Amino acid sequence: MGSSGNPRLVADIIEGFRDKPYRVIAPVKDLVEDMRIMVPPNVIATGFLPAHTVNPMADLFVIHGGQNTVMNACLSGTPIVGMGMHPEQEANLQACVRKVFAIRLNRWKDGTPDVLHAIDTLLPDPVANAPALEFQKQLQAWDGPQNTRRFLMETFGSPENRDIIRHPSRYPARSRNHVEHCVHTLP
Repeated sequence: MGSSGNPRLVADIIEGFRDKPYRVIAPVKDLVEDMRIMVPPNVIATGFLPAHTVNPMADLFVIHGGQNTVMNACLSGTPIVGMGMHPEQEANLQACVRKVFAIRLNRWKDGTPDVLHAIDTLLPDPVANAPALEFQKQLQAWDGPQNTRRFLMETFGSPENRDIIRHPSRYPARSRNHVEHCVHTLP
């Protein structure tokens, strides 16, 4: 919940980890370093970490739901507790809820006790790991670069389309319609 998290909420959550039976790595140091908080001994507050390297070591993520954070959690096959600060983040988290490996909390209604309760509910749940690991397999099988290449070749690969891309002013109506077509057909 670092880059767009509410600093007071993040600080309260960190303090709420006191005496919990788990260790926490919280890459939120920059967000809360000017606040007077008592970081419990079971919490390590750090700066940003290389998520793709650290995430596979975690049993659970507490995140705000930004696209990169969600994808890193999904690629590591790890359940999520999330509280989005923006509509896009709420939608990202809700997609994980539909996949049955996340709990999404409401920033307007829920607070630190709700976050801690969600962690305590999801962390020991062995059933929550199965859908997270299944979605991880789906993502690993998805060849994003190859799919992008195929889309670009199918959409812009013909000589006629390449000419439109190089010289759109020669084909104003067609170029505009082609761009609209591309926008509407993107997944």
